[in-house]
Amino acid sequence: MSIKMSLLDWNRPLCRVFWASVFSVGVAAGTYGLILRHPIWDANDDVFMSMIAAGVWLAPHPSADLVFVHPFLGYPLRCLHLWYPDCPWYAISLCCCLALSLGLLCFSVLRLNPRRNFFLIVFYAALATALPSLAYLQWTTIAGLSATAGVVALLSLLIHRPSVSLAKYWVAVLFSLLMLCLGAMIRYQSALMILAVALPCGFMVLMDVQDQGTPGEQSSRVSWRSFAAIATVAFLCMSGVAALRHHWYREDARWSRFSVLLRGRSLIRDFGGLQYDPKIFEPIGWTQTDYAMIQMWLDVDPLQYSPSRMDTVLENSPRMSALRRVLEFGRWPIGVRRMLGQTRRMPSHCMLGLGTCLAATLLAFVSRRRWALMAIVTVGGTCALLLLYLHVVLGHGPGRVHATLWMAALWLVILVAAASRYGTVAADPLRLPIAFRSKAMSGLLVLLALAMIIDFVRGYRKAAAAAENHQQLERRIQKWETALPQGSIICAAGPAFPYEHHLPISSFRTMRSLKGFVGLDWFNQTPQQQQVMEQFGLGDDFWGSLARTENVFWVKGAFSEGSARVLRDYYREKYDMELLFAEVSGFPFLERMAISRIDPTP
Repeated sequence: MSIKMSLLDWNRPLCRVFWASVFSVGVAAGTYGLILRHPIWDANDDVFMSMIAAGVWLAPHPSADLVFVHPFLGYPLRCLHLWYPDCPWYAISLCCCLALSLGLLCFSVLRLNPRRNFFLIVFYAALATALPSLAYLQWTTIAGLSATAGVVALLSLLIHRPSVSLAKYWVAVLFSLLMLCLGAMIRYQSALMILAVALPCGFMVLMDVQDQGTPGEQSSRVSWRSFAAIATVAFLCMSGVAALRHHWYREDARWSRFSVLLRGRSLIRDFGGLQYDPKIFEPIGWTQTDYAMIQMWLDVDPLQYSPSRMDTVLENSPRMSALRRVLEFGRWPIGVRRMLGQTRRMPSHCMLGLGTCLAATLLAFVSRRRWALMAIVTVGGTCALLLLYLHVVLGHGPGRVHATLWMAALWLVILVAAASRYGTVAADPLRLPIAFRSKAMSGLLVLLALAMIIDFVRGYRKAAAAAENHQQLERRIQKWETALPQGSIICAAGPAFPYEHHLPISSFRTMRSLKGFVGLDWFNQTPQQQQVMEQFGLGDDFWGSLARTENVFWVKGAFSEGSARVLRDYYREKYDMELLFAEVSGFPFLERMAISRIDPTP
């Protein structure tokens, strides 16, 4: 009863901060919902994992093993799908994590600085964060945002300890650690990046707080032992999450096989760029066609593409250490160009509002104290180093990683501004009487509004196009289900099938109706997909049994031509068969796979 009364007592500062945070998140989400209507997927990984959780196409029944997301999160999703199958629980869980993270972020910074003008910039930051996170739903971004909320809340508790009992204080610390662990369970690498950026920034912020002290108000005296203890516990919690996941799958031979093959494919295709070398591949019986099959991820034959052979390739392949890659200066121009290219594409992902909000916070609310400026430089420098590592050393840094770091940098800078409330404020742009007198300040207001309008327009256009694509996808699936012969098998290689046209908040009912679908992407080595293939009578010799099956169709798309060419070579080399693709009347996106034995006579 006392808790309810304290939340309704508007004269209490903590109550005002609480309802301001709720208002920020509610208005941000409501504005998004009214204008953009629904989110869209930013990458196919989320579509695949949501299908595995729902037991659609990629799994014979709902599964808790979502490949990349921790099974602790997969198990409740599996139970929810068993209870109510057609609800998109995976997407809803990501949206709930986003809302919870935004609420905690707003509360953590507003409790340090509840001034009205600061509330306006926090509200704008919540809106600018909600747009790209919801408009382009992606597990990497949501994981980073959850981890950011956890570390910002921890730093907020250290900067200014609330006037509560020690037990309640540690409950708040525990909840913040749980948010950090939630980010690690969604995607461990995202949470690790956020922790790497936040810890040095937090150290600088706490140094700034330690130096503060104004007449009439005692600054918070930070216990460095508390900071070291909480930082250590945060790292141990994240390590525990990874260790539990490893222990979960350690005894399962099926998942260890998948891990070996996935690691080898990453070396060949994504990160290592390992080229075909006869000295490495021929001793284990892999030809250049096998290499191409691995690269295209068409290698669904567990006998030919075994973990032992992949381990042999990994052991015999030349490895280049991270230090050697850094010292190989020829990689730097390529990596920097790749990084700048991804940064330039950021506005297309609704990031213009975040950038403008970050600039406004830096100009208007950050004090000129030495430690505060060092904290901001630390944030920017750490983010730049991480991006250079991804693009130069690993050679891979997609835009969603940029977005994750961009959002973390925004909220860490806002935390610096909130912690510097007693410092020298450079300007106060959002106090309207001052803003309208100053051309510079009124121009900043116009930029903030214009950036958000542009983001809304882009998001609206992309959402409208996604809705139209989704309707076309549903019509295509319904036509395939009703017009194709009974027992047909549809094979889709890589991005040839537009999985991303399935909207996150849409029901799986239409997709569930199509039977006989086999995907040939990274998930085809998962135990769930192996069970799907066995249900269709496509066992260990997948391609051989496919050749003996009638009514097999190939999804034709913009990226399917290369896969089809590799598959022709594979049938010719391994089975002495000729693979032909024949157009199907009335189905512009399907081709019938005609497989016949090659006549040895000239």
